[in-house]
Amino acid sequence: MAIIFPDQGEPTLLDLLTPYLAAYDCGLFQAAAVPVDQDITLADLTECDFKGYARQGLTSFAAASEVNHKAKSIGTQVTFDYNSAGAGASSNDALGYFWTNGTVLIAIRVFDTPITMSEDGDRIKIKTNPTLNSEA
Repeated sequence: MAIIFPDQGEPTLLDLLTPYLAAYDCGLFQAAAVPVDQDITLADLTECDFKGYARQGLTSFAAASEVNHKAKSIGTQVTFDYNSAGAGASSNDALGYFWTNGTVLIAIRVFDTPITMSEDGDRIKIKTNPTLNSEA
């Protein structure tokens, strides 16, 4: 039988993890060489490179709370802006975002639809809100 983490303990577990996440970065990807599932690695992603793109740090997280059988922490919002004066490609379609320490992919999410980054004013905002949920 697998170990079960009761709802009551999930916020405590998440609070133990979030200080480590603050040392990680959030990035955008424009392609994945394999399906986005539990076997994907950072090397499988083609990172965005539109003008002005740079990974953003995950800097801080609030204390976790339990809501609807899930522990959730509210993190810093990260923003990606297209900047025509910056270096990089003229355009990318961002498929989603990922969290990494630079070598290991620790989280990934695919957007519902790709987001085009091709002109000044194009912006992607991501709420970095980790959730922990243990299913019996």
